[in-house]
Amino acid sequence: KSDQGGGFCKKHGGKRCSAPSCEQGDVGGGLCIDHGGGKRCSDPGCEKGDAGGGFCAAHGGGKRCTYPGCEKCNSGGGFCIAHGGGKRCAMTNCTKSAKSGGLCKAHGGGRRCQHPGCPSSEEGGGFCVTHGGGKRCSDPSCDKRDQGGGYCGAHGGGKRCTDPGCKKGDVGGGKCVIHGGGKRCTHPSCT
Repeated sequence: KSDQGGGFCKKHGGKRCSAPSCEQGDVGGGLCIDHGGGKRCSDPGCEKGDAGGGFCAAHGGGKRCTYPGCEKCNSGGGFCIAHGGGKRCAMTNCTKSAKSGGLCKAHGGGRRCQHPGCPSSEEGGGFCVTHGGGKRCSDPSCDKRDQGGGYCGAHGGGKRCTDPGCKKGDVGGGKCVIHGGGKRCTHPSCT
């Protein structure tokens, strides 16, 4: 391997990051990637590292998914996660993306709720939704889950009925129950 300073390669003590108490290798400018070394994304105001082509992954750098029309990042095998790239769940016949432990969330992969005895997935803050994890309604008197827009369904969050003037929740098909949304009776004489 090449001499990176002092007669050593990076692995054996060559150039190191000049940030206090950092032991990572110097990737350019005397700093490691975490402390601003190396090439940066060319997008104005972005401080992320160059993933290839002069930009970070979020701004189009690095390899892209090869599925026609997809612009997402390549996660392995030439595709993004949505199109089959990256590692898959180890359970037989499961095609979901693997989290930690080689399993998808549904089969026990990823972080688990910290509440004693709870096997559910962690949804934010270390807990599942039932035990207080995930985003909550912004109304100070409410502890329900955020359905979108910062509020629960009762306080205006989530999708709304598209009928003019209606503020009720969308239950399916873009409408509330009164305006024909949701599952309907299939009996021929029922309206």
